[in-house]
Amino acid sequence: MVQIHRCKYFIVIPLFLVTVLWGADPGLKAFHEGKYDTSLAYYLKRLEDDPDNKILHYNVGTSALKAGQTDLAAAHFDKTMWHAEDPEFLAKTWYNRGQLNTQNGELEDALKAFEQAILLNPGDINSKVMYELVKAQLQQQQQEQDQQSENQDQEKKENKDQQQKQKSLEEDKQKDSQQEQEKEDQSRQDESSEKQSEPEESQTRQQEATAEEKEEELTRQQMVNLLDAMREKEKEAMKEILRYRYRKSNIEREKDW
Repeated sequence: MVQIHRCKYFIVIPLFLVTVLWGADPGLKAFHEGKYDTSLAYYLKRLEDDPDNKILHYNVGTSALKAGQTDLAAAHFDKTMWHAEDPEFLAKTWYNRGQLNTQNGELEDALKAFEQAILLNPGDINSKVMYELVKAQLQQQQQEQDQQSENQDQEKKENKDQQQKQKSLEEDKQKDSQQEQEKEDQSRQDESSEKQSEPEESQTRQQEATAEEKEEELTRQQMVNLLDAMREKEKEAMKEILRYRYRKSNIEREKDW
């Protein structure tokens, strides 16, 4: 990132004094010696006697800017513009106002101030240099913001994809768990069915065994009945034989008589 306020192009236009020589003005001498607070105090004191003097307002603004009192500098640069009409003088004021905006990080306002200075004084090289530097810094900031926005969008997309992937994994896991549960339920149901069918099969076998026993008993009973019938027939036959023998014996006895 271009550090405009630290680069060699950071130049405050010197005090605009056309009627006072260097050695005759303590404020100008203090300014060029780097004694900005001293220069500022001197010109503020002068303004008490001449509050509408555009040069004194300009000198207060430049001294305050170098002393780091940006609010005070801004106020007096504004007053300078109220009272000044000369384009070159106004261009210097706009240039210093652009420097002030740059120090405060107000780059868009700084760009406008340098542009205004160029319009008032097209030959002002310092304003043109600062305009290009600020413009480049704004473009770089925009690129960084775009890159940051792109990175954030990419991060959001990655997070969304990760969440979707996690959701899919959870759904697959839940589906597998559900299928496993269904298998277990089916297995328990099959076991229950087998247990229920066992008594039925046992009962069927028992019924078949009972039927076989009954059939066997019936067969034995039939054999007993048959034997009883044969014994009855034998008895009848014996009776017939005995009756026959009795009749024959009687006939023989009658013949003997």
